[in-house]
Amino acid sequence: MTRKDFEETIFEMIEGEEAAARHITRTIGRTRNVVVRVLMQIMLTDTAKHAHMLRTILNLKKTPKIESEEVSEVIEVLKRHVEEERVMMKNSEDLVDEVEDRRVKFLLENIVMDEKRHHSIMERIIELVSDSKTSDDKWWDFLYRYSRLTP
Repeated sequence: MTRKDFEETIFEMIEGEEAAARHITRTIGRTRNVVVRVLMQIMLTDTAKHAHMLRTILNLKKTPKIESEEVSEVIEVLKRHVEEERVMMKNSEDLVDEVEDRRVKFLLENIVMDEKRHHSIMERIIELVSDSKTSDDKWWDFLYRYSRLTP
């Protein structure tokens, strides 16, 4: 497959993901069933993630390194986000202990699981950004091993 054919295929896949997102969004708007809506919203999020990953494939060689002048700002924003995640995780855990409705408990437990994963991912990103010697290989190793976006 030539590079041009490869890129055209990726662009077609992006268009397919975007079309799927439009269909899913319409479905969400047409149903009032909360279970269907939450399942469709999860699929919508995954569809957006897939389109983003496909765009990333096209831009892999254009990805710049984090410049030293932006490191402190990135770290500050990430640390603030880690604290926000910590609060969300604590609030969700507290609610899980209080509720009896198994449906609510299930949804809250999923939020807790996501928040814990987000928290550990953010902390590792801070470590990698802080280390001026972080190579592209280290970033990819982290992506491969730690940041599975679906459990």
